[in-house]
Amino acid sequence: MAWDIRRKADAQEAGEAAEAKDGQALGQGEAVSDEGPLDDQPLDAQTRASKKADKAKKPGTAKRAAGTVGGAAKGAADAVATGFTAMRDVRAASREHASARAQMKAMREALDADTATLEHRDQVTRDYARIVAEQGRLASAASWQMREADAEIARLSQERSAFESQLAAAKAEDDQSLRPYRQIAEAAKGRLDDATRTVAEVKRALKVAEGQVREATDRRDQATTAANRSVDASNERLRKVQEELRHLQADPSAAANAVRNMQAELETEQAHAASARAEADASMKAAQTSLENAQTHLWTQRQSLEDAQRSANTAKRDYSQRKAEYDRLAETANARQHAIAEQIAKRKEEIEQQRTAHDAAADRYDAAQALVDEAEDIHANTEETERLRSSVARQTADLADQQSQIQELAHHEKSLRARTRGSRAAFVVVAAVAVVVVVALVLWLTVLS
Repeated sequence: MAWDIRRKADAQEAGEAAEAKDGQALGQGEAVSDEGPLDDQPLDAQTRASKKADKAKKPGTAKRAAGTVGGAAKGAADAVATGFTAMRDVRAASREHASARAQMKAMREALDADTATLEHRDQVTRDYARIVAEQGRLASAASWQMREADAEIARLSQERSAFESQLAAAKAEDDQSLRPYRQIAEAAKGRLDDATRTVAEVKRALKVAEGQVREATDRRDQATTAANRSVDASNERLRKVQEELRHLQADPSAAANAVRNMQAELETEQAHAASARAEADASMKAAQTSLENAQTHLWTQRQSLEDAQRSANTAKRDYSQRKAEYDRLAETANARQHAIAEQIAKRKEEIEQQRTAHDAAADRYDAAQALVDEAEDIHANTEETERLRSSVARQTADLADQQSQIQELAHHEKSLRARTRGSRAAFVVVAAVAVVVVVALVLWLTVLS
């Protein structure tokens, strides 16, 4: 492969030299034949005559000018072609170099993996007896641990089932024994609720009675005030009539008829005063009676409240006793059930621990058995180890060849870059000038439009 690369490089250099020689010969041939392009132009008779006259006058100058222009155009075209070819060759060499390096990386990774596998197989072959003995003991121990864990799980599961049956029986028994106490406590609670409602109702009635007493007291006071005012007014009128009568009786010149009329008025006022006192006494007596009745009703309500409160207190004490008795018995039952439930939870936790131990032992057994199986397989298939050893040796040699090839490719790429640096730079310059010309032309066309 290295010889092929060198032959490609030598052929490419020879081709480039041949192209350069052909370009020079072609430029010289075009410089000699300078009349061809002029004859191909569609010129009118006068123009052709003028040009023929100019050629007749200066034949040597026209030929030299045409040759110079043609040579310059040919040289520019050759520079562009050479630069483009150089750029293409450099990119191809770079891609080939990179591809070879990537291939070498993959070869090295495959070789490392196979080398590690070979070393492992050699190690297992050397330690075959020890591995089988040690891992066999580990597998046996793990198998015994799994059997022990299974037996323990079975025992704990049986105990858990027994405790669960015991808990169900305890719940049924406790519910049956506590039912009468619970009903008694609920009945006492019902009586307490009734007594509490009665107390509330009596308190509302007591408030009504207190209001009635206040209203009766106000009515009595109002009746007393009105009666006293009426009696006072009658007494004042009676006093004035009596005083007027005394004045008439003391006056010798008073007419007898006036004295008799005043005496009649006095009798009338006396009767009115007596009537006012009687009405005042009756009104005050009626108001006092109403007040006494309201007070009696208030006293009755207070007595009812005291009785209801005593009944409520009694019901409360009875409920407290019944509830305390039920709570004590229920607490004892709950404690017994909780103790059984704790035993169930403990068995469940121990079962989970045994399952974890079983799984760990199973993992150890699988790991040990896998190592034994691997050792048996490697010991029984030595031809696979030797095949792998030959493959590693072959890959090592291929990797060395690939390394040499990469070095040659790198040298070829480096020399190609150095050899074509000028032509590639000229190509870049020509490309840049072409871009500038195109941009200027576009701008000029834009201005014209």
